[in-house]
Parts: sequence; C-alpha cells; structure tokens
Amino acid sequence: AMQILGKPSMMHQTNGRKIEAAREKGEEIVKHLKASPSFLESLAPLITEYVSLKDGLVEEDAEAIKKSAARFLELLRSVPSSDLAGPSLDAWNASSTQIKQGLESVALAGDIQQQRKAFDPLSEAFVKLLMTFRHRMPEPILVYFCPMAFAGQGAYWIDTREEVRNPYYGRKPFEGQDMLRCGELVERIPPDPGSNETIPTQDVSHGKIHTGEHSGHPAHTGGSK
Repeated sequence: AMQILGKPSMMHQTNGRKIEAAREKGEEIVKHLKASPSFLESLAPLITEYVSLKDGLVEEDAEAIKKSAARFLELLRSVPSSDLAGPSLDAWNASSTQIKQGLESVALAGDIQQQRKAFDPLSEAFVKLLMTFRHRMPEPILVYFCPMAFAGQGAYWIDTREEVRNPYYGRKPFEGQDMLRCGELVERIPPDPGSNETIPTQDVSHGKIHTGEHSGHPAHTGGSK
C-alpha cells in the first residue's frame, strides 16, 4: 500500500497503533483526493523546480538555492486551485502553506545549514501533497529517506532519478565520511491515471538503495560542516 514510512510527523493523521493496523491491512495512510487535469499538470514544474532546489543543496550553492526557492514560490502561486473544493481544497491549502513557509525560510537562510533545516519541512509537505493528489509526470516520483539527518530524526526528499543524492549532507565529506549516498528509497508515487474511477491502493517497493557504514557515526544537525 502507499504509505510513508519511518518519520512519525509524516503520519500525524493517525496514531502509531492505527498506523500499524493500516499497514497490516494494506490501507493508505495518506488519502488520495481527486483534482482537475489542469491542477495536476501544474504540479510538474513544481516537481522540476524542487529537484533543482535539492540539487543546489547537494552542491552547496547558496545563491542557486535562493534563486530556485524564488522560482518555486512563483510557480506555487500560479497553481490553479480555484476548482478545488472540500477536502481537496483543505489539503491543498494546508500543504501549500507549509511549502510556502519553507521556501521563504530557505530564501532568508543565512547559511547552508539553515537552508537544509528549512528544506526538511518543505519536503515533508511536498511529499504529502504529491501523495494526496498524485501528478502527471511520465514516471513515478521517488521518495527518499535519510535516517541520519538532524541528529537521527531523519528527513525526506524527492527525486525523479533513481539515484541517492542526499541534500542534507551534500557532496562534501562530513567528518571524513562520504554521506552523499546515505539514504533509502521508501516510496514511489505513481502518476494519476486520469480517470474518474476510484483509484485502487497500489503496491510499492520499499527497497533500500544505500545506507553506507554509518552505525557508529556521530549525530549531526543536518549540515555537512
């Protein structure tokens, strides 16, 4: 079933016991909601810009990150949400508000560590948005999880490529260790099938891509320095 794993805050809609019961039954934790084709198509440039922002964090390019955050914010404002109503509108308002706040924090951050800290809740909200509405990209969107980020609290990000490039550590070594490939593929968010029929719960792969040898690694605060 389509479920976000690991980080409790991603599953705030229900408590731990209900989560386990839902998993055993193969039920979705994040409920899928319908949206218009124009709304779904408008999410594609958001996904593209998100990946650009994530890549900026990997490369630790502070100026590129701020420019990408500004473009992302403009794209977010242009999403045609006027045809949403009821639970769909509520879900959009909640997620888009969190994403907007995260982007503004990224733009105002004074260093790469603060940008990474702001990127975490932004990513969490964006993952939930895409799980709620799906998308119209040609391939599934991949959700990755780094269990080491932020002193072991863990953090999510998404990508369109099946390759771990961890934005919470980046390309430069952290305390002598290469952490760029630290992460797991935990979810594949499929495209919306473009049908008015009820969309069945889909089986997804939760295969571990790479975690590296981090069992004795000290806790950190999200930055690589």
